[in-house]
Amino acid sequence: MFKRKSWKLFIIVSVFVALIDLAFVYMNYHFSERAFKQSMVVEGNSLHLNFQTLLSQTYTNTLTIATFIASDSKIQQAFLKGKRAVEKEGGGAGGVEAKRYREALYSMVGDKWAEVQKKFSARQLHFHLGPGSTSFLRVHKPDKYGDNMDDVRFTIVDTNKEKLPRTGFETGRVYSGLRGVVPVPAYDAELQKRVHVGALEVGTSFNVILKILQETSNYSAGVLLTQQHIKGSMWRESIEKRFGAQDLKCECVIEANSDENFKEVIVAGRDKGISYREGGHELIEVDGQSFLMSYFPIRDYQGERDKKRADAGAVVFWKNIEPQLSALRTAHLYNIIYGVIGFILIELLFLIAFHFGTKRLENAIDKASQEINIHKDRLLAAQELANIGNWEWDLVSDSLWWSAQIYELLELDQSRDVAKYETYMERVHPDDRARMQAEIDDAISSGKNYSVEHRIVLPSGGEIQVLARGSVDRNSEGEPVIFKGTVQDITELKKAQMNLSEVIWATNVGTWDLDVASGALSVNTRWAEMMGYSVKELTPLTMSSWGALICPEDLDELRSKVQNVVKCIEPFLQHEFKVRHKEGQWVWVLARGRVVERSVSGDSVRVSGSTVDITQRKSIELKIQRLATIDALTGLNNRSVFNDKLNEQIRLAKRLGTVFAVMMLDLDEFKPVNDQYGHPVGDELLKQVSADIKSECRDTDIVARLGGDEFAFILLSTTDHQGCKAFAERVLQSLSQERMIDGHAIAIKASIGYCLYEDVSMTDRDIMIAADSALYRAKRGGKNSYCG
Repeated sequence: MFKRKSWKLFIIVSVFVALIDLAFVYMNYHFSERAFKQSMVVEGNSLHLNFQTLLSQTYTNTLTIATFIASDSKIQQAFLKGKRAVEKEGGGAGGVEAKRYREALYSMVGDKWAEVQKKFSARQLHFHLGPGSTSFLRVHKPDKYGDNMDDVRFTIVDTNKEKLPRTGFETGRVYSGLRGVVPVPAYDAELQKRVHVGALEVGTSFNVILKILQETSNYSAGVLLTQQHIKGSMWRESIEKRFGAQDLKCECVIEANSDENFKEVIVAGRDKGISYREGGHELIEVDGQSFLMSYFPIRDYQGERDKKRADAGAVVFWKNIEPQLSALRTAHLYNIIYGVIGFILIELLFLIAFHFGTKRLENAIDKASQEINIHKDRLLAAQELANIGNWEWDLVSDSLWWSAQIYELLELDQSRDVAKYETYMERVHPDDRARMQAEIDDAISSGKNYSVEHRIVLPSGGEIQVLARGSVDRNSEGEPVIFKGTVQDITELKKAQMNLSEVIWATNVGTWDLDVASGALSVNTRWAEMMGYSVKELTPLTMSSWGALICPEDLDELRSKVQNVVKCIEPFLQHEFKVRHKEGQWVWVLARGRVVERSVSGDSVRVSGSTVDITQRKSIELKIQRLATIDALTGLNNRSVFNDKLNEQIRLAKRLGTVFAVMMLDLDEFKPVNDQYGHPVGDELLKQVSADIKSECRDTDIVARLGGDEFAFILLSTTDHQGCKAFAERVLQSLSQERMIDGHAIAIKASIGYCLYEDVSMTDRDIMIAADSALYRAKRGGKNSYCG
C-alpha cells in the first residue's frame, strides 16, 4: 500500500503530466487549424479579386464592341431614320416605315452579330430609343420590339439621359445580364447637326466569367440572386419558368453556375444557416464529402449607384477538400493517440516506481523522462504533417534549439549538425539575407512580431519558400531574453499564388497591394508596364511616390476614395484617373480595390486591387464627344455648341450686368461657286473662309458654323456699336481677297448682321432674330456690307 502522502504526490504529478500532455495536443491542434483556416480565407479573397477583375474586363469588352458598332455612320443613319419613323407613326413599335428601317438595320448587323456571339460569348445586341428605354431592334430576337423597359433597364435610361457610356449588372423581365451601353449619335441632314438617337446595348451573362474561373482556379463558382431582387424586375411567368424547378427554399435563386452540383452545395449551406450576402468562408458537407465555400455579396447597377440599396445576391466559390481535411483529421488523430499513449506509459512508470519503493524512484523517473521525449517526438511528427518547425533562441546564452522539422527543411542531420544561427543563414538565399537580418534586428530592438518570407537554398540543389514568424520575450527590466517562433514550408502555397498570377497576366490586368500602416505599395509587372516602367525602377513604391505620377487634378479625389475604403466608409474603390507615362504622355486607368485583411480590432491592414488601362476607351469617348460638338468640315463649333454658349453667356450677363455682341455672317453668291466649280472647291472655300474668320477673333470669342455658308459669332469683348462695325469691316476686308483653289481664282463677298445684348429681358431667340434681321437688311442694301 502506498502511503497517503505518496498517493497525494502521485495524483499531483499525474495531473501535472496530463496538463502538459493536453497542452501539447491542443497547441498542435490549434496551430494546424488556424493555418488551415487562414489559407482558406486567403484563397477565397484571391478568388473574389479575380472574379472582380474578370467582371471589369467583361464590361470593358462589351463597351468596346458596342462603341465599334455605334460608330458606323450607316448604322447611325438607319437608326435615326427608324427613330423618325417611330415618332411619325405614333411611338412604340411604329408602323410600316419603322419596320422598313428596322429590317434595314438588322441586315447591316445581323450576320456580323452572330459571328461576335460565337467568338466573344456575347448574348444580346439591342437598340433602344430614348428618352427612357423603348426597344427598337433586338438583333438576337428581331421579331420582338416596341416594348418600354424604363422600370428595369436603368443603364439604358441613364445613357439616353446623360449621353455617356454605362456598364453594370441588371435583371430584366426575362433574365439577368452584364451590360455595356453606349450612346448612338447621328448627323441629322434636316437640322444640319449631330443629334442623339438612342442607346446600343451589348449584353452577356455570368456564365462566361464562371467558366474561366473554374478552368483557371480549380474552383467551381455560381451566382445567386435574392427573391426580392428578381421579384422587383422579372415577370412572374419568367420567374416560374427559369427558377421554379430549383426549390431551394431560401431567400435566393441560382442565376448561373459552372457545376451541376451547385444546388446541393447551396442547400447544404442553407441548412447550416449561411447568409450568403454577408460574405464569409465555411466548410460544408455534401453527400459525405467536405467542401470549402467562400461567398461574397454582389450588387446590381442601381446598387452600385445607391449604396443604401440591398445587395442583389452573392457569388459563391466551392471546392472539394476532402483529401486535405482527411489528412488534417489523421494528423489530429495521431496527435491524440500519441498523447494518450504517452500519458498511459508515464502513469504506468509512476505506478511501478511507487510500487518498488523510493530507491528505484530515480530510475523510474529517468525512464519516464525518456518516454516524455518520445512523446515530444511524436507530437513533432504530427507537426511535420503541417510542414511547421519550431525554434527557440536564448539571447542571453546565445544558444539555439530547432525541432526535427527544421532540420529536415534545411536537409541537415540532427545527430551530427548543431543548431546555429550562422548555419541557418548559410541556407538563406543570398538575395534575402540582408532583408531577413534587418527584420530580426528590428524585432529584437523594438519588440515587434517577426514575420518574413524568404527562400532556402538546399544542398541537393533545390530551393523552397518558407514563412518565418517569431516573437521576443523580455525580462522584468525590458531586456530581450528569448526569441522563439516557427518556420513553415509555403512552397506549394507560392505555386498556387503563381498560378493566380498567371491568370492575372492572361487578363492583362495590373495588381497592387497597399500596406495601410507603412503606406508601402506592392505591384505586379503589368501594373508598372502601364506607365512604361519596370517594377525595379519604381521600387521602393509608396502611396506618396505613386502620387507624383498621378495627374494633379485627379490626385485629391483618388486619395479621398482610398481613405474612404480604408476607414470602411465605402466597401469598394472604383475610380478612373490619369497617370504620367515614362515617355511623357498621359495614360487613363481604372483602379478597383477593397480591404482584404483586418486587425483583431477591425482596423484595415491591407488593401488590394487591380488596375486596367482604359486609354483606348477614353480616346473613343473623346472622339464621339468631338463629333457631337465640332463641325466636321471646318473644325468650328457647331450649332448645338453655339446655342449652349449663347444661353450660358446670357445668364452670365444678367448676373453681372455685362454687354456682348452676336453677329451672323452669310457668304454672297456662294451657290454659283458650287455650281460652276463643284462641291470639293466649295468645301475648300468654306475651310479657308473659316480660317480667316477665326484669325480675326480673339481667344475669348466663340465662332460657329450654323450650316451651309452661314456663320455666327459671340464677341465677348465687343460692348458697343463702334466695336461691332470695326470688327465687321476687318472680316469683310479679309474675306474679299482673291483665292486660288484647285487652279481657279475665286473672290467671295459676305454680308454681316449684328446685335448688342444690352436689354436683360432679351432671350436667346430674341437676339438671334435681331441679328438675322440685320443680316437681311445688309443683303437687301447691296450685299458685301454690314448692318446692326
